[in-house]
Amino acid sequence: MPAWAKNIIGNPSTVTQTILFDGEVAGYIGSWLQDGGRLVGYWLGKEHWGKGVATLAGE
Repeated sequence: MPAWAKNIIGNPSTVTQTILFDGEVAGYIGSWLQDGGRLVGYWLGKEHWGKGVATLAGE
């Protein structure tokens, strides 16, 4: 496992959620503490790009 993955996945402050769209998994969003701040990252399947899915997931 890459070092960045260990630092995120092994971090007890990490929170992840699955992004669902029209009843199927569209991606995920995660947040974790690092260097005194909270970072956010996400991945969205290409077939869901341009549909406002990430915008809706952030609400």
